[in-house]
Amino acid sequence: MDRRLLPFLWVGLGVVAALGGRAQESAFSRATTHGMETASGPLRYENGAYVLNGPAGQIFISADAVKWAAVSTGTDAPIVMVQHDGQQWVAGNRKGEVAFSADLNTWTPFFKAYDATKPGSVMWRGRFWATGKILGVARSYLRGHFADQAVVLDRDWDGQLLLPEKPVAIWRVGERLHLLREDGQRLISDNGEYWNFAGAVPRGEFERVYYAEGNGLAVTLIATAGKDGPPVVLTVGADTAFASVEPTSMQDVRGLAYGAGRFVLIGKTATDPGLSLYESADGKTWQSLGPLRGEPAGLTFGRAGFAVYEGGGTVLRYRPEIWPETPSAAKSPVEIPELLITDFGPTSVGSGKQRRSLPPTPDQVREKELYQVRNRARNGDVAAKLELAFVVLEGKYVLSNPWRAELWFNEARAAGEATAGRGYAELLKKWRPDTARVELLKLYRESATRGDATAMRWLAINLSAADIVEAGEIERWRDAALAADPDFAAVWAKRESYHHNIAAAEAGDVAAILTVLPLMLDGGAVPADTQKALELNAKAVARGRHEGSVYLARHYQERYFSAPEQQSGLSQDDYVRLLEGAVESGNKPAFGQLLNNLVTGGFGYRKDEARAYALALKLAEAGDADGMAMTAGILIGGGSALRDEAAGLAWMQKAADAGHLAAKTWLQRKAAAEGKAAAGAP
Repeated sequence: MDRRLLPFLWVGLGVVAALGGRAQESAFSRATTHGMETASGPLRYENGAYVLNGPAGQIFISADAVKWAAVSTGTDAPIVMVQHDGQQWVAGNRKGEVAFSADLNTWTPFFKAYDATKPGSVMWRGRFWATGKILGVARSYLRGHFADQAVVLDRDWDGQLLLPEKPVAIWRVGERLHLLREDGQRLISDNGEYWNFAGAVPRGEFERVYYAEGNGLAVTLIATAGKDGPPVVLTVGADTAFASVEPTSMQDVRGLAYGAGRFVLIGKTATDPGLSLYESADGKTWQSLGPLRGEPAGLTFGRAGFAVYEGGGTVLRYRPEIWPETPSAAKSPVEIPELLITDFGPTSVGSGKQRRSLPPTPDQVREKELYQVRNRARNGDVAAKLELAFVVLEGKYVLSNPWRAELWFNEARAAGEATAGRGYAELLKKWRPDTARVELLKLYRESATRGDATAMRWLAINLSAADIVEAGEIERWRDAALAADPDFAAVWAKRESYHHNIAAAEAGDVAAILTVLPLMLDGGAVPADTQKALELNAKAVARGRHEGSVYLARHYQERYFSAPEQQSGLSQDDYVRLLEGAVESGNKPAFGQLLNNLVTGGFGYRKDEARAYALALKLAEAGDADGMAMTAGILIGGGSALRDEAAGLAWMQKAADAGHLAAKTWLQRKAAAEGKAAAGAP
């Protein structure tokens, strides 16, 4: 594949006198490049390069927005997206496939990426983020499979995490991820897990969001759909707390960027319906720079200045004089809500005379309690603030605000609250995973010294020889935890069992491996170590024992719906390999898990009832009662192509006759239900 840069002939380079305003004419230049007529936007500047999408797998790149070159990415489909995630380039084509590159010249093979190339998706921290969910491309997958070109198209993703409810736009700014919900709430995250409420904009049907940051300001232009033309809401503020939400004179916006001390946008007004360039120092007062041609696709700022792609191979470049930045122009940050409590629905139905109360659910009871706790916290109650901080850590009843939780934990620490240091350590582990271990240990020791039994337990279990600051520290916290928490005795006994068996397990003793493996996964009695568990399990598998594989697979399933690779330490490839290996060995629990995955399409498997039926039938025809019951279940509850209730009942009866307890129970309940129906019983 020829990946050399292809030169182009330039015509039309010169001064554009048509653009007026206060900018000097020499600040503008427009040029058309032969061969680039098929390029498409949006124009981007990332990692030192201006980039445009191209046809038949090409992209167009430039260092100065003047001299352009075409590069082949190795696909025959048009490129619709090129981004840089801070570590590598990613290109997406019209087929929904993506490829990666370190230098824009050498690309990995393209592979199916589902929603990754949909409009509005962004690449951030090694994952694609799109409205509704995130899709993660496992870097270990890329290393392990692209080297030999063996791409597994149906298992590209390492899992999904739900974003805050009802997102309509998501975009990346530096090290932060920004999100807008359909109700107008604005959220920001440093890690994609904790989302901070950062203000709101008037509710509407949001079409596009443009964001730029500079001069001490964060400017967000949000285009909203409307019958009389889409108005644009302008949000101006400092850092994450937005200070004002103000309408602008713009009727439409197609781009926004910051550079050279100013904000520049592509927009149109009621009095000037054509798309033009505008600039502003504060993001509120805009001055026209003059009209644009064609249908501009993308506005960006790089080392060669602002650049706009006008279509047909024409790029407009704007290199203005640099304005001095005046951060004082930004308003002071407004106070943002400390947290939003989740609404778990009404406690009554009907209205007027028909209105009646419903028994409150536990979630509704907790919701009501939290409003009271929040009121006490607002009045300065430190204990209430600490309770809210732990609620944020749990994340179940509130839209989390870890920035506020950090303040609450530290305020409670200053007031001498025993649990505050440990709570703050837990928040840091989730929110700032790169926090130094020595800092976390300091916080746990602080809580343990103040009498927090949970911190004592954590230290007794998790301290290692490298952490010890005084002789006998582990024993000290063990004895303190045993005195404060009688239940800890059982946990410590498991720890002792682990240390008693680990040497034999490492030597390959299967019984010892199956004893220590659950302990090192759960993290209750010893620090969790998934990789070591995988290594020990491989030794058991080599001796024909797959019970550990089944346990590992179940461990993955239990944590699947909340970042499986983070929560379980296993990748989807690990899960499939372990499960399929256990099935091949004849392990019945693994066989059941596999059939369930194939029938439901769960845990990374595609729904495939035909394969599930074939596997179950083979087992059933060999005389296995479990296989008979599984075959019956697929036929009775299967899809339209497989459903055969008569055949399913026959297999269920065979399973019952073979002594299958669940099959007997199912048939008895069915007979009882039919008897009631025949007798007309309710």
